[in-house]
Amino acid sequence: MAKLVVKGPNGRDEVLTLKEGVHRFGRSPANDFVVFDSTVSRFHCEIEVRPDGMWVRDLDSANGTFVNDVPVTEPTQLHKGQVLRLGTSEWKCVTLRNQPSRRSRRCVPFIPHFRPAWSARNVTGSFAAVACI
Repeated sequence: MAKLVVKGPNGRDEVLTLKEGVHRFGRSPANDFVVFDSTVSRFHCEIEVRPDGMWVRDLDSANGTFVNDVPVTEPTQLHKGQVLRLGTSEWKCVTLRNQPSRRSRRCVPFIPHFRPAWSARNVTGSFAAVACI
């Protein structure tokens, strides 16, 4: 199991849990995780969780996918503590092993510092909690 962490309002960590397999990120509702950010492409990147770790692949996005500010030009392994950036949205990578493997579609709030964060279909107010779909 792997996790991406973003600082929520009041400094609280919000966590996206990723099970083994491929997870698509982008603005389109067809993605596993929808990112409500105009700098993120409809189909921006894929993160694959494998037994040997977490790997990110850019899907020819307009504004790029970056790991610690280095552009992702080929599948790149993510390591604990690295920062993944899609457009202007950022997440810290956390890998946890020996945990039950399950997919959690938790709510992740809008975070003004990373402007904007995750979205589902409806956002109400600046700090509204929004679901990952």
